[in-house]
Amino acid sequence: MKTLGAPQAVTVRQIARLHNFKKYTRLVAGEEGLDRTVAYTTVWESPELASRLEGQEFVFSVGYLARTNPPLALEGFRALTNVVSAMGFKLGPHIDKISAEFIKIADEKNVPLFEIRADCQFRWLIQSIMAEINLYQASVLMEVNQYFHDLYELAMKDSRDSVLLSQLSERIRALCFLLPPDLQGPIWPQKRQIGRAENTLLQGAHEVFRKACVTQGEFHEPPWHIFPLTGKNYCLGYLVVYHKPALGDKERLMIQQLQMRLTMKWNERFEDTRRTLMSLWNSLLYNPKDKREFISHTLERCGLDAEQAFRVLVFSARPGLDEAFRRGAQFTMGSLGRLIPHKILLWVTPSECVLLCSSTGGQKLPQYMIKAKELLAPDPSAVLSVGPSVRRIEEIRDSYRMAKNCFRAVCSRYDRPESLLCCDDWLFELSQIEGADTLESRLLVKKVLDPLLRYDRDHGNTAFQDTLRAMNRTENLSEAAGVLHVHENTLRYRVQRMKDLTGLDLFRYRDRAMLARALFCFEMSRE
Repeated sequence: MKTLGAPQAVTVRQIARLHNFKKYTRLVAGEEGLDRTVAYTTVWESPELASRLEGQEFVFSVGYLARTNPPLALEGFRALTNVVSAMGFKLGPHIDKISAEFIKIADEKNVPLFEIRADCQFRWLIQSIMAEINLYQASVLMEVNQYFHDLYELAMKDSRDSVLLSQLSERIRALCFLLPPDLQGPIWPQKRQIGRAENTLLQGAHEVFRKACVTQGEFHEPPWHIFPLTGKNYCLGYLVVYHKPALGDKERLMIQQLQMRLTMKWNERFEDTRRTLMSLWNSLLYNPKDKREFISHTLERCGLDAEQAFRVLVFSARPGLDEAFRRGAQFTMGSLGRLIPHKILLWVTPSECVLLCSSTGGQKLPQYMIKAKELLAPDPSAVLSVGPSVRRIEEIRDSYRMAKNCFRAVCSRYDRPESLLCCDDWLFELSQIEGADTLESRLLVKKVLDPLLRYDRDHGNTAFQDTLRAMNRTENLSEAAGVLHVHENTLRYRVQRMKDLTGLDLFRYRDRAMLARALFCFEMSRE
């Protein structure tokens, strides 16, 4: 592996040694800051210049503002010393010397301050600085180009992520590792022994991710540098660099080379998996009977048994918050996915993820949903809808439909629904959306009427069913009691007993409407 001499960034000390600087300038303050890096040059005569600078500038001035408005000049100079690498004032028509206040501030901030002779033109100094910067940039590009060729050759021989990470770590002299979107299962450089130090580093990285969602560009919080691997609106993972000093141009360009290669590699792998799962999902939604053999085989490859019960969870963005959702959705969904032992996770779109997971059957909310609430709490842009448990492959699409409709039903009633929605809580609305002879209606009947129907069967009558019918056709208890030919107190007892069995109160509007709807669906299913 060929390596070039490492190019050194241009510093103020290096600039001060140039011929023109030794001839025309004199350092008057800020000697402790001579090792500051210089990347640009500019001229200052405006008090608000500091707000327009990027940093690492060598700033020149003739002192016009210092002569015409000393207080404003002092304020502007103080702001500049928080940003720039060095400054130089030319003596001549506007100032005879640099003021003591400027010198004091420069010494306090360790910003090199130069006095420039009156017979010197700024362009002589600027040309000298730019020549050094251009030389440095050319050297950086040569070394980065060499790294690109070495990376390409290495990838052709051994394209394992750990091998590519080892090469980058050696070049930039920093620890590099990879994290998937859920931040679990890190990939370390080749031959690196994983021990306590690595676990401590991993915990430190997790702390950084808890503070900020990183999906675009570079995120820097010393000593962490995080580069997301993003393709087609999906965050595929992260290249994490642990480097205490600030990254130089060379290191950053090398990291970006590997970042691009890994993004293409991981995106190809992601798309291959997604194509397979989308084929499975489309078969489940549109042709489950004819594609049963393909579905069963694919489910088994993904670790799911086609004969077991299933449940569909839909993780989606709230209306109008798609961009905010995408910034942290894959991390949240990956974290939730780790809680569920047997599942298929499929990103249908960048704003909707589907989890098809095994279920024990029944409608009780799984235990992992308790943790899901905690994961969803910090993200105001996301909603997780939980479909019912279903026994047959053909009913998986019904579970998906109910999870989707649950979100629609809740949004029609509330501007800001809860982050976790369970279809079992919204069966009344769902049955109204889809009609009487559907899974929604059957589940509503099972939840609401089953206790009453079972009681009637056990006692050999239809008292509760008759009571519901009468209550639906009348305005009050007296009228309903007359229709049933029973005493009003007897009817009142029945209503209380129904409340004990179902938890629903016929004297509350929504509960009464739910019981009426369940009875209607039950009668329709018997015709």
